[in-house]
Order: sequence, then C-alpha cells, then structure tokens
Amino acid sequence: MDSGKNVVFFDGGCLLCSGVVQWCHRMDRHERIWFAALDSSFAAKHRSELGLPDPGEGAETFAFWNQEKGEVFFRSDGAIQMLRELGGIWAGVGVLMSWMPRFLRDACYNFIARNRRRWWGTSEECTLPPASLRGKVLE
Repeated sequence: MDSGKNVVFFDGGCLLCSGVVQWCHRMDRHERIWFAALDSSFAAKHRSELGLPDPGEGAETFAFWNQEKGEVFFRSDGAIQMLRELGGIWAGVGVLMSWMPRFLRDACYNFIARNRRRWWGTSEECTLPPASLRGKVLE
C-alpha cells in the first residue's frame, strides 16, 4: 500500500462489519479506500501510533485513517469520513450526519456496536472477501 491512502479498520469477526466493508468497496468507484481488520498485522503495526484498541477490547471501534493528512477518526466520525471519501450522494449523507451532534451520533453508534454481534452474527475469523476486494484488504 502506498502512503496517502485511506484505511478503514474494522472488526473482522463481525458479520455486520464485514458487510459494511464489502458495501464500501462496491461504492468506492475511485478506489481510495483500503481495509484492515483490527486483529491484522497491519493494524498491530500502527496500533499505538493511531490509538487503535487491542482486538477483543473495544473492538466495537470503527476507525478511518486518512494517511495523507495524518488524521484518524473513530466511531461515527469515522463513518462520516468514509462516506465523504466515497463521494457523490454518500458524501451528502456524510454531511447530513455531521449536522447531528456527536453525542447523539455516537450514542446511536454505540447502541448498534453493543448489539451487532447478536443481531448480525459473528465468524471465528475474518470472512474471505470477494476476489475484487482481496487486493484492498491489508494483512
């Protein structure tokens, strides 16, 4: 991966998270977003510098790293940045979300994060992505 990319860090064992990654990959027409599971060696390499949680503790944290700007966004802020990077209508959705106060956005985010494994299920390991996505998942 070249520097200057955008990286989404996600819980690889969560089926909702894996689904969001696959959706984001399909919507990323300009191929500006890469993906790394929180338990990957790539995440481990950058964990302390970016403030990423250890896998298992706080794995409900979604993070978006704009490597070019050196900025990391967590939870709903991360989702907003990801949507803005996708462009088009999704950037507009990100703008609309940003108008909601962070404490409300993060309350909704935290509620879903606490229940996502029960509602959508889990996998013992990161699910194998489709062939078109494999080159964008950082190990």
